[in-house]
Amino acid sequence: MPANGPFERKRLELVAKLLVRMGAAGAPSVERALAECLRALDARGAVPPIEDLLLARGEADPEGIVRVSEFLRTKIRLCRACGEPNRSDLATCPVCQAPMGDDSMVEIGRTQAASSERTHAPSVPDSPSPRRVEGPPPGEPRKDFGPYALIERLGMGGMGVVWRARDPALGREVALKMLLAGPAATREQIERFEREARATAKFNHPNIVSVHQVGVIDGHHFFTMDLVRGTTLAERIKKTGPLPVREAVDVLSKVARGVHYAHQRAIIHRDLNPKNVLLDEAGEPRITDFGIARDLEAESRITRAGLPVGTPAYMSPEQANGDLARIDVRSDVYALGTILFEMLTASAPFLERKPQTLVELVNLIVNYDPTPPRKMRSEVPRDLETICLKCLAKEPDRRYQSAADLARDLDAFARDEPIAARPYSALERLLKWARRHKPAVAAAFTVLAAACVVAGILVRQEFVRREQVASLAGEAVRLEREDRLGDARDRWNQVLVLDPGHVEAASRAAVLDQRIEDRRREEAARAKTLADRARARELLPHAVEYEKGNDLEEARRVYAQVLLLDPENREAIGRLAVLERRIEEEAEREAQRRALEINRTQAARLLEPANDAFRKGKALEDEASQLARQLERAILDRADEKAAELARKLAAARQEVEPLYDQAFEGYSRVLALTPENELARENRRTILFSRYLAAERRGEGHMVHLLANLIVSEDGPEGETARRLEPRGRLAVASDPAGADCFLARIEPDGETGRLVPGDWELLGRTPLGPSTLGRGSYLVRLEGGGSGEPVLVPFFLDRDQELELHVRIPLAGEAPDGMTYVPDGLFQAGGDAGAFQSLEGRQVRLPDYWIARREVTLAEYVLFLKDLALEKPENVKEHMPRLADDQGHPYFGTSGRDAYLVEEAHLDPNWPVTDVSWESARAYAAWKSAKEGSPYRLPSDLEWEKAARGADGRIYPWGNRFDEKFANVAPIEFFAAMPRLASVGSIPTDRSVYGVLDLAGNAAEWTDSSSGGRWRVVRGGSFVNRDPFGRCASRNFLDPTTRAGHIGFRLALEAPGAGGGRR
Repeated sequence: MPANGPFERKRLELVAKLLVRMGAAGAPSVERALAECLRALDARGAVPPIEDLLLARGEADPEGIVRVSEFLRTKIRLCRACGEPNRSDLATCPVCQAPMGDDSMVEIGRTQAASSERTHAPSVPDSPSPRRVEGPPPGEPRKDFGPYALIERLGMGGMGVVWRARDPALGREVALKMLLAGPAATREQIERFEREARATAKFNHPNIVSVHQVGVIDGHHFFTMDLVRGTTLAERIKKTGPLPVREAVDVLSKVARGVHYAHQRAIIHRDLNPKNVLLDEAGEPRITDFGIARDLEAESRITRAGLPVGTPAYMSPEQANGDLARIDVRSDVYALGTILFEMLTASAPFLERKPQTLVELVNLIVNYDPTPPRKMRSEVPRDLETICLKCLAKEPDRRYQSAADLARDLDAFARDEPIAARPYSALERLLKWARRHKPAVAAAFTVLAAACVVAGILVRQEFVRREQVASLAGEAVRLEREDRLGDARDRWNQVLVLDPGHVEAASRAAVLDQRIEDRRREEAARAKTLADRARARELLPHAVEYEKGNDLEEARRVYAQVLLLDPENREAIGRLAVLERRIEEEAEREAQRRALEINRTQAARLLEPANDAFRKGKALEDEASQLARQLERAILDRADEKAAELARKLAAARQEVEPLYDQAFEGYSRVLALTPENELARENRRTILFSRYLAAERRGEGHMVHLLANLIVSEDGPEGETARRLEPRGRLAVASDPAGADCFLARIEPDGETGRLVPGDWELLGRTPLGPSTLGRGSYLVRLEGGGSGEPVLVPFFLDRDQELELHVRIPLAGEAPDGMTYVPDGLFQAGGDAGAFQSLEGRQVRLPDYWIARREVTLAEYVLFLKDLALEKPENVKEHMPRLADDQGHPYFGTSGRDAYLVEEAHLDPNWPVTDVSWESARAYAAWKSAKEGSPYRLPSDLEWEKAARGADGRIYPWGNRFDEKFANVAPIEFFAAMPRLASVGSIPTDRSVYGVLDLAGNAAEWTDSSSGGRWRVVRGGSFVNRDPFGRCASRNFLDPTTRAGHIGFRLALEAPGAGGGRR
């Protein structure tokens, strides 16, 4: 058919459709081949048949190709006028009405398939032998090819075309082979073509076609080689049938030597078959077509791992399996065995079993033993059959290890000598010797025969039978070792024919029957597995296409079908795993999208009530902040009634804020759980957390403060605006009257060992007055020195968050300080509010003016002086104010004599003990006596003055800090009667000391104050030696009748400071 573009395109498309519909090849393979052919047609107007491309790649069934070709040849014609395909029996074209006579038809079909004869040889040459073939080429270059004159085309294959050409340099005709694709050849095609040229160019051997020149002309890659005039071994066998045994041995021996020559130069042919063995006019064989040869010194990058290489019927099992790593010189030995097999039987191995598909053929090659040649042609000598079958062994280690070894055994056979492929009995060796020395043997035999006629006749049969039995048994054992089970069973059965009582033969034949049956089942299972795998490979591209088209469920279904056919298909396993993840991820994304929509709807319903509660709570909190500022001013102004009212309002406002903020916080938390991206809810929740943090900070709840701080940092981040506000700071300014005092500052913090609150390192701030400086929230102590004072003035204060604190301190003048008294400057302190104290005041800030308070309680010695003066002036009153103390026998501790009062020496009282067992009235009488005596207005301290002197400004629980320790004060021990409690000298326990330096506040003796409970009852403060916590707490209060006398109650004095009224703003 002329290489006409439109007609050729029609032909290609029609053939492609028929190949798929008639089951000759898979759709993906046909689509790829069609695309390549159409590109070649567009590029150069000529293209090889699509059938050849598919066969060369092992992607088509040769039998199917024959069926398609027969159908095309007999059933279809193309109209020359319009190019439409029509049935061959039509008179006119139904499309253009052109007459369909013989002159108007284009016959479709491959020239090679024009014959109606069926062939069972799925042989697919990669390139043609350099010989003449009939039929025009599908496309050809110009007649002048560089310096060469192209005379005629000798042949064409899937990749190359061979011309008979005139080489002016050599002055003779040569075979010129060029790439069929010409300038449009791919890199892979060029590399394969050049590899064949390089491989063949290495050789100079009489049985290998020599290459003369390699090059490129006008983009056409080519090489020239010897022009062999003759035929191919395949054509000779096809024409004459099996070759004579001696000729077959001679041909294969020479071919084997040529192959060994190539192996010595690191080249494996990999496609030896009768078509690649040329016979010249003298009958000498020449090897050609090293197109897929493997260079052991430079491994090919062209053939992909896992694909069979070579002509299928002549491939070794390792080639058929695509196991490239195992292909070596012994693979060519296998191919030489197939050539010998075909020369002896006129059929390639296994083709006599008529495999219908390439998969079936591969299964036979890999899993089955070939039919012994003698069963197909009885005159084949046994030794030559042994040589042939050794070449065809499944395992390379059981073949001849080189082509030279094969050639030597063939030469030994030709000389009628023993071959290396099998052992011989003594009789067999004798017979071979006899055949080589026939004259001598004939003379000796005549004499021997005359002498032994009678004896020979008698013993010959038994001797031959035993020899045959032994030989057959030995051969059966050898065949078993070679895993040729059917042949071994046949030998044992032959033994049983000669010797029916042979026990081993009967046993081994039965065992082999079972093994052969088991193997048949295994081979059937393997064949099914191979067929399933082939079907799986066909399905896999369809699954990939479905996946690319986002039809994921259909792709999953096809992948699952592939894995049912081939459970170990790694590509399908990997792709299905990825696909399952993709399907799962898409399902998760869809579920997340739907959940997000639902969440946003629910969050919107929750957000409005949360916002409403937040707005109300924020308004109340702002109102509380304003009340707190008003309260602070009222306290500073000593507007007690107004302060009390504001405190009640402030507490009520803060109490109302809590449930509103709780409602809003819960709502925002649920909103954020549904929609984490809602920044308004997150910001408002941070505001609520910070409000709770401030409330816990005000209440001194350290654990809650720490917990809320961590929540805020986790919510806002360590550098967030709210998190930065966690560090509380205030500002302090100090002024003194008179000015010019040195101002020292220390922070009050817990001692690491005892937990007592003690001042840290002192820092000199400067001289008063001092402008504002920034300090962290906490408890501090200012010490003012100089400025006219003889003693340093201690001013404790608590600096709150965002507080602007101004200290205005009056410094007592030198000599103003009463003996034994401590100065307590004007200022705020935290009164009451201790839930653990006994009858504590309600917690509030209180401002008191300056005052003095005794550092110690009034002692027995000091009180006796009062009694002595009283005895002189008003003896009748002594008994009224006499402490009512006596021992266990009733002996009094105090006595009087005339106008005198004294301590009873026998009582063993320590004069430095605090006086106890005196009434509130006696304590006031003592203060009046001391005032008259010294000229200063002494009095009992008020309830709040006593608490401030004990507590300082930071609201501590005990005078020394916030942790109780019975060793820090004279209090009752846990085991009361184990160590009888008693009074101690005043000031003898230095740890029972307040920040102002006042002693014995938590223990030793409780103390009367000048305050009442609003009626007759008077307030008693402090702990004593007969009780423990909670009475030792600074905020604890007791109420007693002013006439009460108790052995654990005493008193201390206070004094109004002159000019009091400095303080804090």
